Amino acid sequence: MSSDDDVWDSVHDNLASERDLSARSLQRLQTTFYNTGYSDGIDASKAAHMQEGFDQGLGYSIAHGRTIGHLLGALIARREIMKRLNANSPHLASIDAVIMRLRAINHTAVTPANYRVSLDQHSKPKGSFFDLVHDAELLLSQLSQ
Repeated sequence: MSSDDDVWDSVHDNLASERDLSARSLQRLQTTFYNTGYSDGIDASKAAHMQEGFDQGLGYSIAHGRTIGHLLGALIARREIMKRLNANSPHLASIDAVIMRLRAINHTAVTPANYRVSLDQHSKPKGSFFDLVHDAELLLSQLSQ
């Protein structure tokens, strides 16, 4: 009887099965380490960029909120003065329209998607918020004349 025919010859079988087991274990470890590293990298990146985005958005909202508040205060004051003086000015309707637009503005209009690109290009951003601010400032300058 040769050693190839011996059912109980486990030396040959053990080497092959140990190699297979080692190869599978190594592949599993590599996959686990790769997936863990990838996941950790994504988590670290999210945390850094989400905080950066929050900080940037907070800065925009404070500045834009202050601008809207200033314009609303100035326009409402002008409107009340004109009403108390019984001035039938053609500007009253314009003032009311701009006040309504300022009160109706929402956060998506304040920071349009192209705002960041516009800042990077050092140009004045375009969008409904900036158009509205321009309209309000123009109206206030007309009322001051």
